[in-house]
Amino acid sequence: MSQKKITKELEWKELSTKFTIGNVSYKGKSLKVNELEDAIKDGTLAKMVQEAADKLHGGDTHAVYTQLGRNLSSWLCNSKKADYKPNAANDQIRYNLLKDFVDEGMKNAKVATGGSSKAYWQFSLKEINSITEFRVAKSVYDCIASYKQKYVDKDTQKEVYDELTDRQKAARVMMNSLKPAEPAVDQAVVDKLKEALSDEEFQKILSYLKK
Repeated sequence: MSQKKITKELEWKELSTKFTIGNVSYKGKSLKVNELEDAIKDGTLAKMVQEAADKLHGGDTHAVYTQLGRNLSSWLCNSKKADYKPNAANDQIRYNLLKDFVDEGMKNAKVATGGSSKAYWQFSLKEINSITEFRVAKSVYDCIASYKQKYVDKDTQKEVYDELTDRQKAARVMMNSLKPAEPAVDQAVVDKLKEALSDEEFQKILSYLKK
């Protein structure tokens, strides 16, 4: 699997260039366009996500949507810090469209599993209990939780809700069992600190290291 998490075509700058938002001149007239919205509606952007998933993640669209979401968060953070924002209004429209696209896409994002693919929230108990990576177990847990909150009513869909809860609990168990071990405190470092610091300072540092 490639170490690259997303294709260049899905980066903010490339999407901004490819899909125009704003006013364009056509036959002497100024027309307002939103090509990004059109690309989302006609499935063009979803196709680009799938192509990136096939190329970089073995068909795992969840990984692509996750990186898209991170890129959006990064853009928003940088945007707030910028003093000069020449296209602020259109960029905000672009951000909102992409944020909604990612949120919707994550609902049915696919993860490659043995030659096929399915959404993380669709994992069966057998599949959950066969997970071997902490990352996958956490994604299953998070996606089931999100799906329950957004699409399942506890009162009117109790059977579905309970079944999802059982699978969510199983994912939590797998998360706990696969959680990476915390690095041990180097004893040599501890001994040197003990020699150089007072007892009070040493205890504070040791407490911090063990967190």
